[in-house]
Amino acid sequence: MDGIDCMEKTIYLHIGGRKTGTTAIQLFLSSNRAQLKKKGYLYPGYPRHAHHEITKELLYHPLPEIRESRVLNKYREEIRRSPCNNVILSAEGLEGLFQKVSLLEEFLLQDSAVRIIFYVRRQDERIESNYNQMVKGAMIRTHETFSQYYGSGNLPLLDYYNVLLPWRDAFGKENILVRCYEKEQIPNGIIRDFLTTVGLELDKSFIIPQTWANPSLNWDLIEIIRLCNIQFKDDISFHRYLLNSLKNVKLNEGLKKQYLLSPHQRRDLIEKYAESNEKVAREYLGRKDGGLFYAPLPESDEPWGPYEGLTIKKCIPVFTQMLHNLDLQFELNNRTIFEKVLIRSKFWDTALGNIIKQSFTGSIKKR
Repeated sequence: MDGIDCMEKTIYLHIGGRKTGTTAIQLFLSSNRAQLKKKGYLYPGYPRHAHHEITKELLYHPLPEIRESRVLNKYREEIRRSPCNNVILSAEGLEGLFQKVSLLEEFLLQDSAVRIIFYVRRQDERIESNYNQMVKGAMIRTHETFSQYYGSGNLPLLDYYNVLLPWRDAFGKENILVRCYEKEQIPNGIIRDFLTTVGLELDKSFIIPQTWANPSLNWDLIEIIRLCNIQFKDDISFHRYLLNSLKNVKLNEGLKKQYLLSPHQRRDLIEKYAESNEKVAREYLGRKDGGLFYAPLPESDEPWGPYEGLTIKKCIPVFTQMLHNLDLQFELNNRTIFEKVLIRSKFWDTALGNIIKQSFTGSIKKR
């Protein structure tokens, strides 16, 4: 597998981590391909919004197939042909590449500078957000309870120092750009922070997507989806319908965030990865105090109650809103059809419409 022959190109490889605004970044980048190109930045792979194909090729195919990969060759050629001196690739699944990072190194490195961008999120926040995503995910989804998920102990991606080791070995520590996903450190938002990291500014030429990309759902909605994952585990179309319907349900807005982990569990989790976090802070951010995250830790005795699960009382407003939204959609669809009929009927009363109508009726009479 030949490397990319791209003299003086800089490749920014955004590898995640998951649940750190990656979808928002990718939606922004894919919506602004033309604007980025004008500024000398290529975001390849149109019309795809991200580069998950690269992850799939590296994770799920044997070495001979990877070396001859049509997908990787396609990206390599697009990068080679582009006049842009900067390239952005984004796929959060790359953070779990581990021993296969060397294959990506072989694909990318050849007269090109590679910068690895990795966002870290405090472990107690990320693990709950991960679970939220795993329940509502389109392709891979779980029906485990949070206790089962957390109790499995299979959480290698929370050790950020270990995640970064193969990337450091392949590309050098100086080329690892670590960013911290918390409002205390990115007060101007994830998009502006990402652009600054790759050497750009968020100006008026960019399109700002209006929808919030891939938001976490209320735990009651997640529990409804989880239970349906058990009953309808193979029905992808139903899962998509359910997810799209529940996204429009608004519950408990303005209330304090509900944590699934107790304050004591959260502190234990943070302590478990304290050494890893300190190493990341010292080695990649140059922070002598070893502080990676700035948000205050939870107090062990702060008020907290475990998630109580679904009740009939909780389900009634959810299903009522779903029915109401369905009714609104039905009314809108009917109104749209009616408006189309009106537009068409008005057209036949115009001068052009009369000419066509007379021509058409005249041809019928001749027959």
